[in-house]
Amino acid sequence: MEVEIRRLNAIKEACKTSYASNLEYLEERLARVNIQLERTTSELKRDILTKQKKHYENQLTNLDENVENAIKEVDANIEKLEKNMKEKTESFDYNIEKLQECIKRRNTGDIFDMFENVTNALLILAQEISE
Repeated sequence: MEVEIRRLNAIKEACKTSYASNLEYLEERLARVNIQLERTTSELKRDILTKQKKHYENQLTNLDENVENAIKEVDANIEKLEKNMKEKTESFDYNIEKLQECIKRRNTGDIFDMFENVTNALLILAQEISE
């Protein structure tokens, strides 16, 4: 679950980075159109530039909405995963099960996960004893 949370955070950062570059691009285009609008005397060119301006403004609005929705969705998924993680780490049986899985695998890379599971199980026991 922690890996998934890190992955979701990376996605969120990628969304923010992409948003910033797209925003910069669209604002630059919009500024160019505005400059051209100020300088033009042709009615036909003014109409075309006005349509381009509206198009870029709509793209900016859509960009804002899309990035906001994407980040809200990622945050909601992270929150749900963190809640599930908290519930599982507060479960004595879950921690014992994880310890048994690590012992079966006999992988030294799991040692710190095992310490974490032992710590969680001991904390749960301490809470039950004090209640």
